[in-house]
Amino acid sequence: MMLFTIDIGNTNVVVGAVDEKHVLFRERILTDATQTVQWYADQMLKKLADHGLRPYAFENAVIGSVVPAVTELTSKAWERIRHQKPFIIDKDIKTDLNLQIDNPAAMGRDILIGAVAAAGMYPLPQIIFDVGTATTVCVIDKDRNIPGYMIIPGPYTSLNALTAKAAQLPEITFDEPPRMLGKNTVECMRSGIMYGHACMMEEIIHRIETEILHEKATVVATGGPVVDVIPLIHHEIFLERDLLLVGMVQLYLQEKNLDTAKNAN
Repeated sequence: MMLFTIDIGNTNVVVGAVDEKHVLFRERILTDATQTVQWYADQMLKKLADHGLRPYAFENAVIGSVVPAVTELTSKAWERIRHQKPFIIDKDIKTDLNLQIDNPAAMGRDILIGAVAAAGMYPLPQIIFDVGTATTVCVIDKDRNIPGYMIIPGPYTSLNALTAKAAQLPEITFDEPPRMLGKNTVECMRSGIMYGHACMMEEIIHRIETEILHEKATVVATGGPVVDVIPLIHHEIFLERDLLLVGMVQLYLQEKNLDTAKNAN
């Protein structure tokens, strides 16, 4: 069985081909709510063709999204190229995690999908970082409760805000700084953004372990920018670049098994 995964974030739509054990490919499409259904259909077909695949090679598509307008566009695009309604992970999805928050339906699906995947891969309790346009921090305690989460401006968002508001600061690339204290403007900005995010993550881990969990936690991280931040952190962190794609597959299979059990009864 193979699934086409569509992970819709604020900046990119990450599409992938995933079987029950492996991520076969992962590609990015620009998140753009002004585009058409046909544009997204063409983008999907191109990514599949680049890997020698066609839509009918997949059992179905699974969509996880934080951008409702693009959810609709990509859903209709999949229907257009595969003549099949995709499985959309919505606010009604059931998991074995207990959300101890004010409004569980308002929790970003990306946060929940990552939590489901991480809880199935690593020991509890856990702290899960998803570093992207926003950096989210999700906590799962040893009893599979999610007592809350955090939403923080991501490294790129912070950098873009800095360059937009400060006229004399240049745009920079997101590369590892050569040293903690910069010797010129570009080095200083790069060091500030990257070490700033790394130190923030380290302190968040420390405070959650000491003030919330009262024990050591497994720390899991995903998201494009986190690859560059992790080397600056003095804490063991398990990098899972495909965490959300894995979680989407797990939730699809869970719903499929529930439907099979209902039909059997």
